[in-house]
Amino acid sequence: MKKQRINGPVEATKSVISKTVISLTATSLFAGTDKNRQTRQCRPRSLKQNAGK
Repeated sequence: MKKQRINGPVEATKSVISKTVISLTATSLFAGTDKNRQTRQCRPRSLKQNAGK
């Protein structure tokens, strides 16, 4: 019983840590894609503006 009581919280903390790590990596990946999209969208616009001028 003592081993189960010790393993319970440890497994719970491990699952929480893994979930937080997955969420952090997902947010960082989404942020990276958003940044790439913004840069891709801004570059053609700046070129068009320069060509128009």
